Amino acid sequence: MRTSTVLPRSAVALTVLAALFLTGCAEQGERRPASPTASDTPTPGSGPAAARPTADVRIEATNSSMLGQSFHASGTTTAFPGATQETWSDPRQGLHMKVTGQVSGDIYCKDGTSYTSAPLLAAALRQRGQSLTVPDRLLDTYVTSTTVSGCDMYYRIPETVQAAPAQDRVIDGKRASAFETPAGSTQDVYFLEDGKLRLIQVESSRAGRTSTTTYDAFGEKYSIEMPAAQKTMTMEQFRAAVNG
Repeated sequence: MRTSTVLPRSAVALTVLAALFLTGCAEQGERRPASPTASDTPTPGSGPAAARPTADVRIEATNSSMLGQSFHASGTTTAFPGATQETWSDPRQGLHMKVTGQVSGDIYCKDGTSYTSAPLLAAALRQRGQSLTVPDRLLDTYVTSTTVSGCDMYYRIPETVQAAPAQDRVIDGKRASAFETPAGSTQDVYFLEDGKLRLIQVESSRAGRTSTTTYDAFGEKYSIEMPAAQKTMTMEQFRAAVNG
């Protein structure tokens, strides 16, 4: 008698992706009110007092700024040993993340809908204890999932971080202030460029794996296109296909 593989529904699938690919926590509940903009939030080195804003204010303002500008990011990843991860984001066109290594694949996101290549999703699920094989006909297919958190969940700095001035440093000639999540089996340190509302580097630790991601090329133009409709399927359709 054949045993079916029990796969998560869309919301749980996002939690799986969050645990593997996101810099912060994906589903953090309700989002805070609109963040201050660069024009109304002080940053170090600006204004007569050049006061360092509180962590709470600076994180909100930086998240808002990152959401409203294009950027590129690249580095290693804790998701899969030996793999690298590259991301392009544009506020109008969406986000594209590419994972390269023994496990390779792409994630796209726009207007709160994520599109994850079937082989990459399968590899992520296998790391969570699921046993499944993607049929050849689905190798170029993307599985959709939706979230109220928005596509910035892939790079948004969590509100739980605290200033870590002992880790402040210079990165590629830019002075950066450090903010870290509470210590645990999962921990991230976010480096925000002083004088600008930008995230420029993240150091992550996940169950003994470490990674470093660097953000750059702010304001550049990128061409990002979501997968064609005929190349997408829902999580429920994916479950039926791999169980069939």
